Amino acid sequence: MMKLIIIFGPQAVGKMTVGHELEKVTGMTVFHNHMTITGLNINQRKEM
Repeated sequence: MMKLIIIFGPQAVGKMTVGHELEKVTGMTVFHNHMTITGLNINQRKEM
């Protein structure tokens, strides 16, 4: 079964820090939104 934890909140409150601690405790991998945004921006630039 796939497991997903979503952490959301205002800027600069420690979401990434909490995510990395969860990664250590659970063995899950952190996938943060900057990875998806950066990927989209790269694809859009190539098309221009």
